[in-house]
Amino acid sequence: MNSSLDFTELATIISLNSYTKNKAGVDHNADIFNGWMEQLGFSVETHRREEIGNHVHYLSKKSEGAKLLLLGHLDTVFPPDTFTEFREDDEWIYGPGVCDMKGGNYIALTALRNVFAEQGHIANIDMLLVSDEESGSDDSKLLTSELAKAYDACMVFEAAGPDHDVVISRKGIATFQIEFEGKGAHAGNHYTDGINANLAAAHMLIALTNLTDLEKGTTVNAGKMKGGLGANTILAVSMADKKLSAKNKKIPLYKNFLLKKNFKLPYPLMNIINGGAHANNGLRIQEFMIRPDK
Repeated sequence: MNSSLDFTELATIISLNSYTKNKAGVDHNADIFNGWMEQLGFSVETHRREEIGNHVHYLSKKSEGAKLLLLGHLDTVFPPDTFTEFREDDEWIYGPGVCDMKGGNYIALTALRNVFAEQGHIANIDMLLVSDEESGSDDSKLLTSELAKAYDACMVFEAAGPDHDVVISRKGIATFQIEFEGKGAHAGNHYTDGINANLAAAHMLIALTNLTDLEKGTTVNAGKMKGGLGANTILAVSMADKKLSAKNKKIPLYKNFLLKKNFKLPYPLMNIINGGAHANNGLRIQEFMIRPDK
């Protein structure tokens, strides 16, 4: 890149994976930032978390006058071993978080360094970096709203508009998890007996996506789907939602299923003989299976 800026420091945190669920990576990102901020005279207040990265509040000295909060986040949307490379060309730099929002955090750091160089100290300007913005700020939003009461203004150093304009508001976001329940059956022998939860989910995905209205600025995105056991199985329930539910309730998965009224766990079947055209053994029967019972 033809610029007097040195992106070596930025490259160190861009190359570090800090996916929201990668607590160690998010905390490592914070540790690096801690060192940079302490060099400018900031004290570090860490809000520790067990399952997600820690939130970090950098505090400057206080004096009379308005108080300013700089706000950013440490996490990115990229899981480990997906998008990790930092590179630059004559016009751009590339990498996970160069815009959203490690690059934004670094711009804020650079601005603070300029203030420190000109004034010799920094006062009345604090910075808060949270660890879970990319997953909806479920944990940090309460902390942010409480801390923000102590400030007269707040600036967020995330992406600017396409014309480099300052963003003063953003649309809200809501996240829903939808569980589909059908009726389990063998897709070959009992196709008409089953009700396919995956098929219902596919129809709803299309219907929900059609609610998008770009003129109004509203969008609907199905970010993750999971369901099914195999091509020959009509699945009765979304396993992903059930796993999350069982995790939240801190009970084994099979017990979570049993909380449903009239729900019966399927019998395990043992395949004794395989035949048919696909088996290439001359047997005319396709399968002979036994069911363990009392």
